[in-house]
Amino acid sequence: MGDAYVKRIVDGRPYTAKNQLTSRGILPQKTYDAIKEKIIAHRLPAK
Repeated sequence: MGDAYVKRIVDGRPYTAKNQLTSRGILPQKTYDAIKEKIIAHRLPAK
């Protein structure tokens, strides 16, 4: 993954679901499909 995609991912935060990387147009579906198993997503506990 190149620097341009990484910058787009960081700039697009926060996310509430991993698939928002594609629904928001941050990553193309093909790129997302290649890395989706490596993405770790979690929410902070509610206060």
